[in-house]
Amino acid sequence: MAFEPLAGQVVVFGTHHKSGTALLRNICEAVAQRLGLPFELCRIEQILAGEAYARLERPCLALDTHSRLDFSKLKLPSKALHVVRDPREIVVSGYFYHLKCSEEWCTTPHPNYEGRSYQDLLKSKSQEQGLDLELEIVAAKTLRDMLEWRVPKETQALELQFENFLQDYEDACARMFTFALSCTPDLLQRCIKIASHFDLKRKSRAQLEQNSHVTNYELNPRRWEKVLSARQLEVIKQRYGDFMRSRGYL
Repeated sequence: MAFEPLAGQVVVFGTHHKSGTALLRNICEAVAQRLGLPFELCRIEQILAGEAYARLERPCLALDTHSRLDFSKLKLPSKALHVVRDPREIVVSGYFYHLKCSEEWCTTPHPNYEGRSYQDLLKSKSQEQGLDLELEIVAAKTLRDMLEWRVPKETQALELQFENFLQDYEDACARMFTFALSCTPDLLQRCIKIASHFDLKRKSRAQLEQNSHVTNYELNPRRWEKVLSARQLEVIKQRYGDFMRSRGYL
């Protein structure tokens, strides 16, 4: 009975760096725990090494932190929820996050950065120069993966924008769980209630400042307007304009 909401499927929530990974992990883990469903966290290194697929041989909720799973390798029927974000906010959020985060890859000295860490490299630059680096290094990889994401035609897929969770959190969660699970009305409301504990707009400024993943304490989805230069905006538009127009970002 515990597996009934999954309908015998692997349900994958796919995110990208700075597109709601921490939020979706909190929601998925909490819902899985409360409903008694298996949950699998699939990190990129586990996926690239092929280790993640053995853990996805049973019905479960799974979080793919970089949306790199090859769904054709899954043995069970699957559903895929893909979360995207405005490329301009990917750049801005990434820049401010990498200035303060403690992730090992970001704080470890690397030959590519003259023996410094990526974080130290950013700190040594002006804000505009640092944003240029973010655009060309980390955000470029993130956005490439976001634009190239595909699933086989037999895999049911739904795309949500991270901005949906800022504009109408309850509606975004309702759409997400209606798609992901075989939900009765009561079960849907239960999932939404569980997820409500992670609604960023219900948090105080002090609580947001304590969250290492949050850098936009006003939760303004258009922070980029005050941060990116006209030159940087034009570069982003030239590279990602088609994607942005198709999602209503332009």
